[in-house]
Amino acid sequence: MMEIAKGILVENHYQGGNVGLVLTGKGALLIDTPMIPHEAEAWLGAVSSLAEEGLAYIINTDYDPQRVLGNHFFSLPVIAHEYTYTELEARGQAALQRQIDLYKKRDPRIAAQLADVEIVLPQIAVTDQLIIHRGDHQIELIHFGGHSAATIGVYIPAARVLFAGDLVWNQRHPDLSQANTSQWIAALDRIADMELETLVPGIGEPCDLSAIPPLKAYIADMSELVTQQFNRGASRREAVDRVRNAMAERFPVPSRERDATVRRLKASIERIYEEARKAAA
Repeated sequence: MMEIAKGILVENHYQGGNVGLVLTGKGALLIDTPMIPHEAEAWLGAVSSLAEEGLAYIINTDYDPQRVLGNHFFSLPVIAHEYTYTELEARGQAALQRQIDLYKKRDPRIAAQLADVEIVLPQIAVTDQLIIHRGDHQIELIHFGGHSAATIGVYIPAARVLFAGDLVWNQRHPDLSQANTSQWIAALDRIADMELETLVPGIGEPCDLSAIPPLKAYIADMSELVTQQFNRGASRREAVDRVRNAMAERFPVPSRERDATVRRLKASIERIYEEARKAAA
C-alpha cells in the first residue's frame, strides 16, 4: 500500500486492479473493492486498521466485476453511476457466474469463494457529477464515460489526485470491449486539462499526466486502423488478425499477462469494428 498524498492511499497488488482509501477524519471512503474474496477480506482488515474514524462509503468507478464484487464483504452503502446500478441489476449475476466459471479452470479455490458472493447494488446514483464534503476533504465524482457508459472518476482537488478507474491504463493495453472510443478520447482530453499531480489508473502504477498522450494515441490509432479495414471490406476476424499484430507492440506485455492481453486486444478490435459498422449503417 502506498500513500500518494496525505490521507490518500492506493493498493495496487490485487489481481483485479487498484483500490483506494481516502481518510477524511469523519468516515473513510473506499474507491472500488478487490474482486478476489480473500483479497477483499485482506483489504477490509487493512483499511479498518487505518481508518480510526470508521468506514463511510464505497465508490465504484464502473460496474466491471473487478471493481464491484468485493463490495459484498464491506456492508457499506455504495455510490456509483446510475448505469452501474442498471447494469448490475440486469446482468450482475450473469457477470458473477462468468467469473466463477473462469476460476473453476484457473483456480477452483477462488471459484468456491466467489460462489458465496452476492451482488451489491449502489444505494446512491451519480448522473453527471456529485460532490461529497466529508471531514477534511471535498471529493468530486465526475462522469466521464468512454471505457463504459458508467465510468466515473474520483477527484480530490486539494490533493490534485484523480482515481480514473479503467479510463486510464499506464503503459498497458487498455480494454475497449465496452468502449465508446470518441467519448473515451474526449474524456482523456478533459483529464489532460485538469490540475493534477497524481493519476491512479485502474491497473498499474500511479502516474502523472504524461500517461495520457500515448493512451490517447493508442485508442485513436486502433480506431483508425479498424475503420480502414472495415471500409476495405475486411471481415471482423480479418480485422482482428491484421490490427492486433499492428497494435501488439505499442505497450510492453509481461509474459504472465500475454494470454489476457491477446484476448483483450481481440475484444477491443471487435468493439471498434461494431462502431464502424454502426457508423456506416
